[in-house]
Amino acid sequence: MPPTHQIIKVARTEDFSSIGKHGRYFDLVDFSVIEGFKVPADMTICSFKERLTEEFGTPVQCQRLWWWTRRQNNTYRVDRPLTTEEEKIPEIKFDPWVLCEAIDLHRTFSENEIVTGDIICYQKILKTQDLPKYHSVASFLQHICDQKEEEMKRQILEEKIAGLEHQASADRLEKVETLIAYDQMKHERDNAVRQVNELRDQSTHAILKFSRCDLEQATEHFTDACKVGDTEYGRTYKAIMHGTEVAIKLSSTESLFQQEIIGEICCALLFLHSNNKNPPTAALIHGDLRPCNILIDDDASYRSRLCNVGLSSLFLQPGTCPPNLMERLPYMDPEFITTGELTTLSDVYSFGVIILRLLTGMAPLNLSKKVAAELESDNLHRLIDKSAGDWPYKEAKQLAVLGVRCAEMAREKRPDLLNDVWRVVRPLMRKPSSCPYFPPASPEVCIPAPFICPILMEIMKDPQVASDGFTYEGEAIRRWFDSGNNRSPMTNLVLPDLKLIPNRVLRSSIHEYLRQQKQQQQQEEGSVT
Repeated sequence: MPPTHQIIKVARTEDFSSIGKHGRYFDLVDFSVIEGFKVPADMTICSFKERLTEEFGTPVQCQRLWWWTRRQNNTYRVDRPLTTEEEKIPEIKFDPWVLCEAIDLHRTFSENEIVTGDIICYQKILKTQDLPKYHSVASFLQHICDQKEEEMKRQILEEKIAGLEHQASADRLEKVETLIAYDQMKHERDNAVRQVNELRDQSTHAILKFSRCDLEQATEHFTDACKVGDTEYGRTYKAIMHGTEVAIKLSSTESLFQQEIIGEICCALLFLHSNNKNPPTAALIHGDLRPCNILIDDDASYRSRLCNVGLSSLFLQPGTCPPNLMERLPYMDPEFITTGELTTLSDVYSFGVIILRLLTGMAPLNLSKKVAAELESDNLHRLIDKSAGDWPYKEAKQLAVLGVRCAEMAREKRPDLLNDVWRVVRPLMRKPSSCPYFPPASPEVCIPAPFICPILMEIMKDPQVASDGFTYEGEAIRRWFDSGNNRSPMTNLVLPDLKLIPNRVLRSSIHEYLRQQKQQQQQEEGSVT
């Protein structure tokens, strides 16, 4: 049988003495001090208000009642915010958040489901001007909810502002640290440049020339007892020259000999083509460049010479067929075969085929296509002629790329002999690199080799050191990595990693070199005018 009486607690205005103490939990009071009333379960709320009038002396029309909190699981809502541990216990978690509900005054306690332990909030209206402000308890409770919502929005905004201020402070600190690091790196760069300049100014080194007889005597005819190591470029020996201990490097003779042939042929062609400054068709052209027209001196110099220059004009007459056509065909410019027009770029085509033959030792027919295919698959080592000695991979690849470019089918795709071909060939010559046939024709020819990117064969703007120890143009080496290559462009060995380190000292040297070149050019132009 349901209970006939309920113990209802009524929280009055004075019970809210701690309002504001708990921030947004302003509706929390100490339930233990709230006065309780024993009421019949079938008593209406209106009748209960009359009882409150007798108890507190407040007229019925000046009383406002609402349901403050239900008792749940034999517990009450505490008069403080819940702790983190308490929030995890479902038995003491109270909903809704505001915990205030309007009461139907015309229904009984049992009909309103108000049971023992529940608390009714009681307020007396003292000011008549407040009556129209909240015409019902529901509107007043909505006012309470709105206040709490505004408070929550304000706190969220404050937390967001605090977070932004913290982030701004962190950004300022990071900026300061970056500026400090930049100043430190700049200081180190300036010190390095200064030290290089000081060493350059203090350098008293001189270039000494020794005969092969002197080198053989110093190394006891290159005996193994004097050898200190082997590299891809040759053997290194320890010797005493003029009372000073020195290292003598004996390079791969055969491959170097072929590189000298390539360099000297290039010089000879440049001499022929430079004899006339008119359009290329008016220049002196060899026209029949192939191995049988390249002579090697039999003395100790082994200098290469070209013969039968210009004899191709004898079989250029209409209706004539050149002798030994099948032997000449692989070296002949394809456009000359179709048009009959011979230009300096025809010699460039023949020169490209000769480069590839010296590099691979293979027959000339379709040789350019074969080398290009192996370059594309990064298998150039399969074609390199082992009988010609140990070709350094870097130089072999440079020559292979150059030979393929020279042997392009279309003339407009072939490189310029002076500005493009000679720039690659000249550093590979071990003999004095200035061409014996003509003076340097361009400042580009004098660019220091360390300033040139091994991939692009151009002066570097953003030099980066890879894990193989070589320096490359940043954009070029990144494209090399992006294409799936994990080997060194210079040694063809697998790289330990793909990290790049800026070569700031070299970059400063390049900038200084370009500045000096520009200043020298301006001075020369000023003297001419």
